[in-house]
Amino acid sequence: MKTIYLHIGFGKSGSSALQAYLSCNALHKDGAQSLAYCCLREDGMVLSGAALEAAASKHALRYLTSISDVSLISNIGRTKKDLDRVLAAGRTAIFSQEDWGRRASGFVDPPFLSQLGCEARIIVYVRPQIEWFNSGWWQWWAWHPEHAKPVDVLNQWGFGFMRWAEMIDRWSSVPGVIDVTVRLHPKDIVQDFLQLFGDFSPKEFTRVNVSLSPTIIKLLLRFPSLRQPHDAYVDAILADIFDMYGASPWIVDKSLATRIVEATHDDNIALMEYLDASSKSEMAADRRWWDVDHFSDRYVWTEKDLTLELCEYEALMEKALPQLLSLARQSNQRV
Repeated sequence: MKTIYLHIGFGKSGSSALQAYLSCNALHKDGAQSLAYCCLREDGMVLSGAALEAAASKHALRYLTSISDVSLISNIGRTKKDLDRVLAAGRTAIFSQEDWGRRASGFVDPPFLSQLGCEARIIVYVRPQIEWFNSGWWQWWAWHPEHAKPVDVLNQWGFGFMRWAEMIDRWSSVPGVIDVTVRLHPKDIVQDFLQLFGDFSPKEFTRVNVSLSPTIIKLLLRFPSLRQPHDAYVDAILADIFDMYGASPWIVDKSLATRIVEATHDDNIALMEYLDASSKSEMAADRRWWDVDHFSDRYVWTEKDLTLELCEYEALMEKALPQLLSLARQSNQRV
């Protein structure tokens, strides 16, 4: 039976950077071996190669990812036919969707992999939950009306969505899954990912979905209608316009950090059993997974800190107005 690779996330663990690289190198060759990045579409199409690169270049984020809910695929027969064509060419098919990490059940009933006539090797990246939650707050939850404060997310959802081992365990029992490779989130996810397939060297590419500048976060908080919970492309557009990047504000106070560490401790012990010996030692020694005091020197931003000041308004206008004028000229408007 033929084998495919599924990168299943988790979000805010380098997925966007990896998908951006694979989208602009949809067919990555190294000698006789080639990796084919593929995207599952709702109509059943498996997009790959030059067609995927062309489609990604027109997307607001400049990369593509597979549909998150595979039960919505309307023509699984087309999916199988397209995938068979990729595999028949001798290519290693790779799919990526960061939300699949919590959607193992969607691959069980009906058994998705058996419908495609293949088996799968799973690849997933994980990072310490406290830092992950801080990043996720600014990616998703801060823009949701139900979450006025970070603690609201945990009070509403509990902690199951950040217990990595618990979700990975479900993937281990999905029909057709051969094995699960768990990797600690590295400094360079592209290089780390490619080395799993052999001696592949990454090419130069533009990083995407990097941390939002505090100034842009303040702007979006001041004008909340600009940003919806899953409008990451808004972040990318504004970051490019204002040429502003940087570490997002820290919002996890000691009380919240303590709850996260206590709620994920046993799950993190179980997670280590999925790691190779070197990674297991690295995780055991990494205080970010286990010790609240590791974050004691982080300044926790308050509502006052997140208020856009006049000087920041002026700096934003200074950068934005020339681009507005340029856009007007390009559209033949009179200025």
